[in-house]
Amino acid sequence: MKVTVQVQELLRACKLAENALGSGRILTRLQALRLYTHENRLRIEATDTEAGIRAEVAGITIEQPGQFMIDGKLLIDVLRSLATETVVINRLAGSIQIAAFNVQPLADEHFSWNAWEVTGETKTIPATLLARLLRDTVPAARRQAMTAPGG
Repeated sequence: MKVTVQVQELLRACKLAENALGSGRILTRLQALRLYTHENRLRIEATDTEAGIRAEVAGITIEQPGQFMIDGKLLIDVLRSLATETVVINRLAGSIQIAAFNVQPLADEHFSWNAWEVTGETKTIPATLLARLLRDTVPAARRQAMTAPGG
């Protein structure tokens, strides 16, 4: 994927999508923003498995369509540090280039967006994916409860 986008528009959309993640982040896959090209837009999605949000940025230049997942906080921090009006985001082999920054993408196996079947207001998650989410969530929640005051 290679796109050119207005920094402030992308930052606005990323902040909006990141709000779906909440402040009680536990798992890496729940910190991820999914960015992908759709028609002449860049879509940014986030989910905490209970709720999700999609934001779009129009007026982008798509040199090569595609998608990637990235840590939302990291992307927002990088975008805030840029002193330019537009930025080129380029998915390279093993990294994502954002202007002069190269950051590590999250592995595709962290979350299978294509595994979700969406019908109206309902999302169907395959049992194996749900089992993996639960397996990862329960120990993390226990660790968080043990470190909380009074835990």
